[in-house]
Amino acid sequence: LPEFTTAGFSQPGFRILPTIGQYDGVLIVNEKGKIVWYTQTTGMGFTMQAQLSTDGEHVIYNQVYSDNDKGNLVWESLIGSETTTLDIPYLAHDFTQLSDGTITVIANDIQETEEDSEPVIGDQIIEIARDGTETVVWSTWDHYIPGESGEIENIDTDDWTHSNAIDYDPEEDVYYLSILKLGSVIKIDRSTGEIIWTLGGDFSDFTTEGEPTTLGRHHQFQIQDDIITIFINGDVGDEEGSQVVQFELDESDMTATELYRYGSYQAPYVYALGAVSMIDTDTMDITWSTSGYLEQVQNDSLDWQLEADIGHIFGYSSFVETMYAELNQAE
Repeated sequence: LPEFTTAGFSQPGFRILPTIGQYDGVLIVNEKGKIVWYTQTTGMGFTMQAQLSTDGEHVIYNQVYSDNDKGNLVWESLIGSETTTLDIPYLAHDFTQLSDGTITVIANDIQETEEDSEPVIGDQIIEIARDGTETVVWSTWDHYIPGESGEIENIDTDDWTHSNAIDYDPEEDVYYLSILKLGSVIKIDRSTGEIIWTLGGDFSDFTTEGEPTTLGRHHQFQIQDDIITIFINGDVGDEEGSQVVQFELDESDMTATELYRYGSYQAPYVYALGAVSMIDTDTMDITWSTSGYLEQVQNDSLDWQLEADIGHIFGYSSFVETMYAELNQAE
């Protein structure tokens, strides 16, 4: 198992932490860096996302393969008595949960076009009921055209959209989807599949100080009310390095006001993954994935840090105050 060192003071709670490297698996780690639960996934693909199930009985995690015609979603009971694995070909980075136990995943949607000799990799959103029933609710192919969608550079041309993070808002019944190759986060009506708005990229509906809002290379994010907090990877050689950026979104006049920008001197460039989760309105957990490093930041103050020994990187981590689901739901 990895060994962790911590410094500073964290709010009491647990990080559900996918690990990749010398140890492939999922860990649950307390604020002192002690592992309180673990499972190993060596030889079973990369685990990029892991969450405590809404019923509090399982850890749910994905297995994403480099030869992406494979993919698994796994429910593993906290007491080790049950493991359920569902095969989902072309599974991508992230998933989210609905209150009824439905899991919503991102998966590649690969199609051939007349312009390209090789198949082009788009993305789709699939809802998976607990009995395994799958329903496709959205696809990039229904809204964008390859070669006309403002793709950012320096990513394989056949990997067209590369959606890499998803979240769900039950109050509005909408999905939020991060599309790396388009430099955008979009808001999707779950019932119709229509795009409500686009933040960032060539199709951005928002302006920042009068100019179209720019995100660039980004990964996981979180939206609370009208605030979006997003992990920006940046590019090699960027002086500012990887950062967490926070915008206030005004949907009445479609403006995005930058509120906050934070970078870590201990993790200057995260070339892949990277995540942020808000613990409360001014406190966030930041996962500097490829550095094997976590921080808890309040406003501009670094309150706590956790670092794995060499040879480990992190997927998208999530924070819970307690392992008892009914108390999390009460919060």
